[in-house]
Amino acid sequence: MTYHPFNNLKQGSVVQVNLKQNAKVLIMDNINLQNFNNGSRYQYLGGNYSNGIVQVQIPSSGTWNLVVQALGNSVVYYDYNVIQ
Repeated sequence: MTYHPFNNLKQGSVVQVNLKQNAKVLIMDNINLQNFNNGSRYQYLGGNYSNGIVQVQIPSSGTWNLVVQALGNSVVYYDYNVIQ
C-alpha cells in the first residue's frame, strides 16, 4: 500500500490515477486515513478498479490522501496527477 497526501485541494479538483493492473483506489481525509491505518472503520471515495484510468472528484476543499492498494499479493504500478 502506498499513499500520497495532497494539501489544499480545492473542491471539484479531480485526482486521476492510471492503473497498470487491478487495485483499490481510495481518497480519504486525514481522520479517515488514520482510522484506515489503525484498522478502525473509515469512509472513503473510490473503490476497487480494473486497470485503466480512475478519476475521483474532491467533494470539499482541504487536505486529502490518495491510497493505492494491491488486490491480492501483487505490486501495484500506477501514476497519478491532480486536475484542478
